[in-house]
Amino acid sequence: MQTQDILRKMKKRGIHFDRTVESSSLEVLAQLVSAGAGCAILPERVVRAIAHEKIERVRDAPVFNDRTCLVYKREFTLNQRGKAFVKAVLLLNR
Repeated sequence: MQTQDILRKMKKRGIHFDRTVESSSLEVLAQLVSAGAGCAILPERVVRAIAHEKIERVRDAPVFNDRTCLVYKREFTLNQRGKAFVKAVLLLNR
């Protein structure tokens, strides 16, 4: 869904690709880009994980803003480990 949204936005800007490759592994796509095999639509976290590679971000490229939701049973926070986990996730999403 995210990729389709970005491709649709790119098409509106006149950018179209004749061939595409899809993979369930974002790391494989990042490695293909690093090897010079083309370009990829990747989450920023994947690019950061391989920051030592020479990957350039396309300036003014369309983005997809996503949300992360934490869903848990109330009982999960009955122990200290559960409470600490929920607190850490909430702090990361501020």
